[in-house]
Amino acid sequence: MLNTSTAAISRSIQKLEKELGVRLLNRTTRKIGCTDEGMALYRDTQAALLQMNRALTAAKQSRTDARGLLRITCARNFGRKFIAPLAISFRKSYPEIDIDLSLDDDVIDLIEHGADMAIRGGHREDSRLIYRSLAIMPFYVCATPKYLAREGTPIQSADIAHHKCVAFKVGVSSEPMRWEFDDSGKLYRMEVRGSFSVNDIESACQAALADEGLVQLPGYLAVEHIRAGRLRPVLLDQLSRHRSFSITYVNRRELQPLRDTLFADYIYQSLRDEKLFSLTAQELQNFIV
Repeated sequence: MLNTSTAAISRSIQKLEKELGVRLLNRTTRKIGCTDEGMALYRDTQAALLQMNRALTAAKQSRTDARGLLRITCARNFGRKFIAPLAISFRKSYPEIDIDLSLDDDVIDLIEHGADMAIRGGHREDSRLIYRSLAIMPFYVCATPKYLAREGTPIQSADIAHHKCVAFKVGVSSEPMRWEFDDSGKLYRMEVRGSFSVNDIESACQAALADEGLVQLPGYLAVEHIRAGRLRPVLLDQLSRHRSFSITYVNRRELQPLRDTLFADYIYQSLRDEKLFSLTAQELQNFIV
């Protein structure tokens, strides 16, 4: 016991002997030796003390070493498309960081559920958390060219009421998400009653591809189908750019584990290309009537 006086150690042992009701040391004026009970206690506690020291060392090293368990929650389809593949790639560089990835559209309290990080749309102020914006996520209203040729192209958001729509529900909610539009720089939301409703955004996309009607999709799902000609965007003059995807993790201040910042940096650098989520200005010109 470093920096502890002999007298203090002696008092601690005497207190322990009193609590246990046995003598641990034989004391004479010339020397001190262990009793049988003291030697047995010493042997039995060595493994526990060694394990405790290892645990304390591992906890301390989590701040400076790339190791440990990282629990991540992520929006289901965004996670399937981007985060799961990137997490696998990340572990090739940092094999001692274990990852527990949960894909779920329900928003949870990170601290209450014991998670370290969330990657999803939206942002809510919480001083316990650190937010890093990944990308502005446009939401495109689109349909197949076949559907638009048959039913006509909506010119303003009010025209949506005269179209078949594919609605998306979050989690077990019975109410579909309202569609978002930009009205002179302000966010405008519209209730949409879908002829087809589903609580999985990828399935909503597949329904639209099957000519089920109009759908509003986040850019990360829409742009590849738009570029391939499978979907055509409409109402681009009211395109909503009010949502963003963020990396959120628990703020441990000076005690932040290295694994948190390493993974957040890796995701941020890997998803910096805006074309993953948005049509370019030149691409948009091809669809403006």
